[in-house]
Amino acid sequence: MKNLLRALKWVVLGLGSLLVVATVAVVVYTNTENFTRWAREEAVTAVNGLIRGTVSVERLEGSVWSRITLYDVALQYEQQEILKIPRLDVSFSLLPLIFGRLETAAIDAAQRRAS
Repeated sequence: MKNLLRALKWVVLGLGSLLVVATVAVVVYTNTENFTRWAREEAVTAVNGLIRGTVSVERLEGSVWSRITLYDVALQYEQQEILKIPRLDVSFSLLPLIFGRLETAAIDAAQRRAS
């Protein structure tokens, strides 16, 4: 029984260590250029699937965990640019995304220009 408890302790410690390493790896990866490029492409594709017209985003910065900044956001409909926003700050909650809902806390558009 003592050997079983010792083995169980090592298994729990090993799984805990693996969880910590995986968490650190995810946090580091989400701060890479490759991830931000992928996130931008996925977000633009998702939005374009929901609206009539198209949205384009030049660059995305920030933490995908709670707040991002989108640069050079453009909304086009039938080949005409309707709106161009140089910088768009979006604050959101990550937990509802797990359940397929996007809940934004704040959206701040800097220097928006209508075309």
